[in-house]
Amino acid sequence: MRHNFEIRSFSDFNDIYLIKKIYNLNQANIPEVGSIKTLNDFINLLKLSDQIFLSYIDKKIAGFAICFYENSNYSSLNYKYFSKNYEKFLYIDRIAVKKNYRRKGVGSALYNHLIKQYEKTKKIICCEVNIEPMNIISLKFHSRFNFKKINEKDFMSHKVRYLARTAEDTL
Repeated sequence: MRHNFEIRSFSDFNDIYLIKKIYNLNQANIPEVGSIKTLNDFINLLKLSDQIFLSYIDKKIAGFAICFYENSNYSSLNYKYFSKNYEKFLYIDRIAVKKNYRRKGVGSALYNHLIKQYEKTKKIICCEVNIEPMNIISLKFHSRFNFKKINEKDFMSHKVRYLARTAEDTL
């Protein structure tokens, strides 16, 4: 079955009902995305971010992506790695897809949208993927979009691989 995706930017921080849906989707995607302790912490993350995209199928939320540009006050150690090493970038902090919409193109639709929107204005699009615990699905997914390993970082509780896609890495 072929799906029609609608990708919308999100910026209405007064829509608590929608924010709760996005928060619950984030929490349902742990450990692929990091847990956020409270709804209030999640709202603060959304407000700090530079771009939020929601993916809809049949007017229902299917997934989201939260992104940051360079020069943000975001305190994530992963973000800080890219900030120290690159001048102009789009950092994909998290992407989550509802379980019943996985493997149906939601993540690809979000990434195609991000790449199309930012490939001319940002030198790189970057993210990190867990390699301990291993997230092989995400590594394969990013490889399809020409993301390449640039480094790895060992934290106390997990290990990540830093990935980047340059503007020259066209699809």
